[in-house]
Amino acid sequence: MWLTERVPLDPASALIERLNATRPAGLCTLQVAEVAIKAPALPPQVISAEYAITPNDPDLSADDLWARAQALLAQARIERVLRGKAYDLRPLIQDLHLDGDGALIARLSTGERANARADELIAALGLALHQVNAHRRRLFLSEA
Repeated sequence: MWLTERVPLDPASALIERLNATRPAGLCTLQVAEVAIKAPALPPQVISAEYAITPNDPDLSADDLWARAQALLAQARIERVLRGKAYDLRPLIQDLHLDGDGALIARLSTGERANARADELIAALGLALHQVNAHRRRLFLSEA
């Protein structure tokens, strides 16, 4: 979104309400914050992403998904090949846990040096993309 004038953020809830009133289906604003015009670009600041992975296949339960995740986490190395280049996915998996709704929550490293992708994690779990739904829920930024 590009603004042509400064929008007051006090109260932030009023702006959030205005944005959500005109949002596309399936997209909602949860938080707003002022960012300096000279602030660094966002992509280099992203250090990890959180995904919610839920079963889409009737033969795959949340317990099955969690058992696969535990087996994956028990491995010292998870060799993957992307665009002809081999890499170890294991150190790029920061966290895997099952939430109360039966979704596998994955926090994966991102960045210029290493980038874990949800589709690669799904493949490493021994699943095809059609067997699960994966939604990126959150991006984590560096503190600097």
